[in-house]
Amino acid sequence: MKLSTEINIGQYVSSSTGDFYSIGHNKVLREAASGGLINPLHFKVGEHGLVGITELARQRLELAKKMSGVPYDKWKAEKEAELTLRLHGFMTKMGFFEYGHRSMIGLGLRLKNADPVSTGLLVENLEDIIQQTDRDRRDLNSIRVKIRDKILNKTRHTAKDAKWFEKVMEELTPLLKRLFSRYGDERLSTGLRTALGLGDYEHAVSEAKEISDKYDKLIEEY
Repeated sequence: MKLSTEINIGQYVSSSTGDFYSIGHNKVLREAASGGLINPLHFKVGEHGLVGITELARQRLELAKKMSGVPYDKWKAEKEAELTLRLHGFMTKMGFFEYGHRSMIGLGLRLKNADPVSTGLLVENLEDIIQQTDRDRRDLNSIRVKIRDKILNKTRHTAKDAKWFEKVMEELTPLLKRLFSRYGDERLSTGLRTALGLGDYEHAVSEAKEISDKYDKLIEEY
């Protein structure tokens, strides 16, 4: 397949040039439609005004043609099963089936048995999780960085510092409970409970970072 913008039609200008453009554009748009190309970035206009497709779009068209022999419903079902299994594995690894934000309960129930779930429902659940945890995730990172910097910048802490740590930990605890407590009783993990109970700020910050990283991976990968 040759990109239409690579064709030099300058030498063919004549009374029938308009018809040539009409035929050329019609062919380009038909090919694009057959491959589902709807993004404006898939198209470009050559120096002679002929509309064509980009190199990336050409590659996608060729891939679509190779897959044309696979029934769409079968392909869709295979992809949904693949995504469901991959997301199930991720949720298990991150501990999200037992701990997490309440908005994750619905996703957990859908994925519990690893039976294929429609992509639409998965996207809907993930978008809801991202939206409902957005503020708490940002606040968690802000407080985490604040505590970390305080620890790094002072080798010896005074009674005044102890009061500051106590106040900040009071702000951190409810965020941790909302983002990564056990479903049902909102109980924190043993490690976090121990760190908070002993005033082990460094351990608490480390645990908070792990929780933040879990959500970041969920958002980045899915």
